[in-house]
Amino acid sequence: MVVEGSVASFSALAGLRRQMLMAGAAGAALIVFLSVLVAARITGPLARLAAAAERIGHGDLGVAVTVETRDEIGQLAARLDEMRAALAARDERLQMMLAGIAHEVRNPLGGLELYAGLLREGLAGQVDRLGEVGRIEREIHHLKAVVSEFLEYARRPAFQPERFAARPLLEEVAELCAASGATVRVEAAAALTALADRGQLRRALVNLASNAATAAGASGVVVLAAAAVDGRLRWEVRDSGPGVPDELREKIFTPFFTTRGKGTGLGLAFVRDIARDHGSAVTADRAPEGGARFRLTTARAEE
Repeated sequence: MVVEGSVASFSALAGLRRQMLMAGAAGAALIVFLSVLVAARITGPLARLAAAAERIGHGDLGVAVTVETRDEIGQLAARLDEMRAALAARDERLQMMLAGIAHEVRNPLGGLELYAGLLREGLAGQVDRLGEVGRIEREIHHLKAVVSEFLEYARRPAFQPERFAARPLLEEVAELCAASGATVRVEAAAALTALADRGQLRRALVNLASNAATAAGASGVVVLAAAAVDGRLRWEVRDSGPGVPDELREKIFTPFFTTRGKGTGLGLAFVRDIARDHGSAVTADRAPEGGARFRLTTARAEE
């Protein structure tokens, strides 16, 4: 086949070809741009929604879920925020209830303690009866400890971070556990400095260390450790006791769950909340010493 034409006609065809190629390239670029824009409008809100759901799952109920769109994703965000608000209101009611019960119980306990002291004075010299008074006083002491745990859980102070050395805090906690009879070791470099709420962290470590000392027994070992890991400070409490069964490792942090006859089930729940305030989670697994190992992390202050 032979095509004949003038130079001008072929030049026009070449120009048309170039225009079509340019139009095609521009159309393809426009399609890619629109695809990226639509994907961003969908995946962006979904990613932020997933992050909000993760925060709620970790117990952070103070940050509202933002409704960014009016479509199905926006409706899902609105329902998620309603659920967050409902959970926050339930927690607030629970804390108010615990505080109210604790206050109502604390006053009669003070009277009982006073009358037990008077009874002890009145039965001076009667050894058998004094033993009965001693049992009453021990039960009153236990009830006072339960009331204190309720109040601490219901009225935990606001998070107040500060800089402090890690090892002195662990040594302070170790001294409190020395009376248990267990061998308590501290493993932490002197230069480690934390940026955390020292008072709340101390309460969490004391709770974990007391549990560890009880589990290890008088002939056991308790290890309190701190180390820098991935830019944060990791705190550990380990013991040589029987450990935590695998099926209970998630349940033990649930409020009011306890395996002890006279436990409140609030101690480890309190530790869990303190860990969350520090942007962490408390975990339990098997320690090298054979018992349980509890871990949580806090920020590490710059040296």
